[in-house]
Order: sequence, then C-alpha cells, then structure tokens
Amino acid sequence: QRQLYAFVMTLGWSRTMYLEFTVSADLAIFLRCHVHAWHYFGGVPRQVLHDNLKTAVIDRDGEGAVHFHPRYLDFADYYGFSPRACQPYRAQTKGKVENGVRYVRGNFWAGLSYHDLTDLNRQGRTWLDTIANVRIHGTTRIPPFERLSQENLVPLGGKPDYDTSLLITRRCSR
Repeated sequence: QRQLYAFVMTLGWSRTMYLEFTVSADLAIFLRCHVHAWHYFGGVPRQVLHDNLKTAVIDRDGEGAVHFHPRYLDFADYYGFSPRACQPYRAQTKGKVENGVRYVRGNFWAGLSYHDLTDLNRQGRTWLDTIANVRIHGTTRIPPFERLSQENLVPLGGKPDYDTSLLITRRCSR
C-alpha cells in the first residue's frame, strides 16, 4: 500500500478542472502535474494561485512577504505566469480549488475501484471529459468546457516542456 495524492487545478474564469493522481507530492511531480494540466487546458494561465504548500511557498517573513521555492520561480518564469500565494487561514482565497477537491471526493471517488495508478488516472480523465467539465456548473450556470475558450490562456506554442527531472544535491568530503 502507498499513499495516494490528488492534484487538482481549477481555472478561475471557466472553472475547467484538471485532476491527476500521484504517489508522491515532491516538487518534480508537482511541476509535472502543472505541465500536464496546461496541455489538457491548451495553455497557461497568466497567474497561478496556490495554497501555502512547501513545494511552492518556502515561507513568509515577519512582514508577510512570500518566499517562493527557487525552482518553482524558474518554472513560473519559463512558462510566463506569475505565482501568487493565498493568505494563510483565509479560506475565501482558495474556494475554487477546495470546492473542486470536494467535488472530486463526492462525485468521482465514491465507490470507485481501480487496478493501478494508470487505470485510476485514465478513469479520472474520462470523468473530467464526460462529467466534470461538461456539467452545468453551479456558480457560472454554463459548462466549464464552453467557457474554456474565453479563459485567455497563453498558448504553449510548441515550446518544449520544462525539465521536471528530480534534482538531488549531496555534499561529499574528500
């Protein structure tokens, strides 16, 4: 048995959702999930709002200034988006994603059976394409896929994907 993680990204205007399951929450996987989401959406948003998870936000200083992970900032620069961190303990700033996670738990996860991670992600993609992103959204009253073209995403334009390889540094003595 292994711990299972769900990466959920929800676009602010269209409410189009992306879902991917992983067995790790490290930085390389986190960045890779972003890349997969942008391929799914067909472009990159101009701004990405995050909870204060350590893969994106290292810490905040005494005045509240956010210190992002250096590799995440390099990733943001490569794709041309500006990262933004939610205010701590302020649930209103991350409601779209929190509601998306709740929607996944209640409408996809319940009663699900799968063989392996590949099968789970295949079922998740099918659910996104046939249910989650074509339903009448509770807030907008329009299916998310219908609003996706108006999201104003920056196209990937054939740019090679960011290198999300796992980087490990070690110190060694003589």
